[in-house]
Amino acid sequence: MFSPVPPCIREQIMKRIPPFDGIRWVAFTHFHEDHFDLDLVNRYLQEAAPEMLVMPEDTPNGVSSKLKAGVCSTEAIELPMGQCRSIRLWETGSLTAFPSRHAGREYEKVSHLCYVLEADGKKVLILGDSDYDTVFFKQMAGAMEFDAVIANPLFLHLPRGRRVFTQSIRTKEIIFCHLPFAEDDQIHFRNMMSEDMRQYETILPPMKALRIRFKSEHLVCQEDIIVGQNILIEISARHIHLSKEHLEILFGEGYELTVKKMLSQPGQFACEERVSVIGPKGKFSMSVLGPVRERTQVEISLTDARTIGVSAPIRESGDVEGSGSCVLEGPRGTVILKEGVIAAKRHIHTTPEDAERLGVTDRETVAFGGKYQ
Repeated sequence: MFSPVPPCIREQIMKRIPPFDGIRWVAFTHFHEDHFDLDLVNRYLQEAAPEMLVMPEDTPNGVSSKLKAGVCSTEAIELPMGQCRSIRLWETGSLTAFPSRHAGREYEKVSHLCYVLEADGKKVLILGDSDYDTVFFKQMAGAMEFDAVIANPLFLHLPRGRRVFTQSIRTKEIIFCHLPFAEDDQIHFRNMMSEDMRQYETILPPMKALRIRFKSEHLVCQEDIIVGQNILIEISARHIHLSKEHLEILFGEGYELTVKKMLSQPGQFACEERVSVIGPKGKFSMSVLGPVRERTQVEISLTDARTIGVSAPIRESGDVEGSGSCVLEGPRGTVILKEGVIAAKRHIHTTPEDAERLGVTDRETVAFGGKYQ
């Protein structure tokens, strides 16, 4: 269900390569395998030698006795429910731990801690895999206002989880984590979270989602701002892209397209030139979009296709193998187009910079939505 830490990232952590350099304190909410690996933790303690390790006491399983802390100070916290313990980290920084139940009845005996990290005037609540108990969180955190709360997506998806934020915890923003990589997301956890963020944006504080993507040799850790991101939505009218060969047949040898206006896609433009697209039942006069392409492509709606009697399969741009046929007519000639008529699959154009910022990759399927103003 959840992704393991990729080997390249594990090595960066062990070798203290930025952003993993300078780590002085390490804290764990609980010891489930998607949060804690004893062998890796022991290796890190030996190689990185942080100043302090904070974790819940886990006497039945003896985790703390198996740690090779070395010079690292170990704080194994065991407290009655409803109590907390603060640890001074530096002059203006502290970590307060309090026990909470793990979500799910099957995990009710799991030792689990929540943390409040205070640093230089900022206050962050880390919920881990806590149960969604409004009364408990009102008791433990209701008197505080947080700059951010870090939570897993089920706090958003489940009504009980949302009530924790509407009734118990006050925060300026919610940051969701604990998401699988896209290629491991067999239950569509990421899409579920995107839909939930859009659906509940009006009743909850501003929300963000942390999605970690990795490349071959280095980590890219990003803040994927899904809610509140303004994206231009355009309706693309019927148009045609011409190859150089077909442009010269239709308009004459050596002909060059005339720019009418630039489009929102960098380097793309609408042209003064128009071409007739002819089918068995009728024809349309269509604008040409430039610059010229390797292959001619006619983009029309399914309604247009029925009107002029041609086939237009729903395809991504450029995928014209076995697509519809038509006749093109220009002022200087005619082209019988054997394939190239499509109805464009809905899609998003983005610059490489915006894609990097949003944490999306080429040809990734994403969910989006909005509301009328």
